[in-house]
Amino acid sequence: KGGNIFTIPVNMAFRDMKLFDRLPPEQAEKKIGAKKVLWSKLSTTWPSAHAPEIWDAILHDHPYPVRAMMVFGANPVLACANSRVVERALRKLDFLAVADHFMSPTAELADIVLPASTFLEQERIVTYDIHADHAWNSTSRIILSQKAVEPVGESLPDWEIICRLGRKMGFKKYFPWKTREEAINYEIKPLGITCDQLRKNPDGMIVTVPPILYTKIPGPLGSVIRGVLKLTMFRNYPNMYKKYEGMGFMTPSKKVELYSEKLKEHGFNPLPEYTEPAESPESRPDLAKRYPFILIAGTKLEAYTHSMMRNIPSLHRHAPGNLLEIHPAAARRRRIGNGTVVRVSSPRGCIRCRAHLTNTIDPRVVHLYHGYRESNCNVLTDNRAFDPITGSVGMKSLLCNVCRA
Repeated sequence: KGGNIFTIPVNMAFRDMKLFDRLPPEQAEKKIGAKKVLWSKLSTTWPSAHAPEIWDAILHDHPYPVRAMMVFGANPVLACANSRVVERALRKLDFLAVADHFMSPTAELADIVLPASTFLEQERIVTYDIHADHAWNSTSRIILSQKAVEPVGESLPDWEIICRLGRKMGFKKYFPWKTREEAINYEIKPLGITCDQLRKNPDGMIVTVPPILYTKIPGPLGSVIRGVLKLTMFRNYPNMYKKYEGMGFMTPSKKVELYSEKLKEHGFNPLPEYTEPAESPESRPDLAKRYPFILIAGTKLEAYTHSMMRNIPSLHRHAPGNLLEIHPAAARRRRIGNGTVVRVSSPRGCIRCRAHLTNTIDPRVVHLYHGYRESNCNVLTDNRAFDPITGSVGMKSLLCNVCRA
């Protein structure tokens, strides 16, 4: 019938474990990047700092010094734009701790590496939307993924590292749980489901009404609110097409907004407009003389997840090394053949990899994949030019040069 219908995931009904609202307003005001990036300033869903601004804050002590960092489940040295700046920033920190399964390039810079347990060594809950034809569905499934083995050696799951640290720092009341099961039971209590019940139902349990109805308000008042919602907003659920009829859209005017009052309020053009990328043949013709190609960087390969899985032989065989995709006509002018080792350079640095000739790319454009340590495309990318609304850096609008290595 139609696509791109917003789902209501089961976890909307979970108790809040993030506690963003506990951050004092005077601390929230110090969020790095909020003065330059609108999303970082306004977002309440993920009120995070702006990563490129964090590296600059570490290196230049502005707007204030950043001296310590903990990294969970991430590899910013490979994954973030302008890798050399990221590495310099991490080296400058007084203290860096990394929790990981492997000694990643980021972990190699750490003062302490904490061995993280794998998903096979810990319990967690997972949720799935299971309606046949669209994501906005009448039924969702919640499953307990049980641990297969006890954590090996000294490894700990991320949640336990965070809880131990939180308690040690004097926040015991926010980290009262002694086991993962206690924490899960607390989190899913509004659903009326427990870990023990999920354990007895290894295929999971079905949640049959919109999870938004599982309000965090318990007791009789919660029952009344859920009943009212069922009779009003969700009386035709799950037939939720044309929700705007009677409700309007989730905008201040309740209409489709091509003209954004919110953007105007914050000093931006309220209408969509084209802006030339900060680094392109049009905006930087001086730079384009030395770096004549437009570089697309950051595309992900199906075999891998970001910089992970590169150590698995069966996957490594599919894509053992980074490739520079280049049009045959552009390659001929540079005496580059299929498989030739090439040097790709940008104003930030250079890498080496093999060329892959393809007719599917514009002769003015070249392309590199994401996540390779030996030929890391983020050595070439820029962290300083970013969109002032979303904070996104340009990964498909960079200038580079290509020659035989």
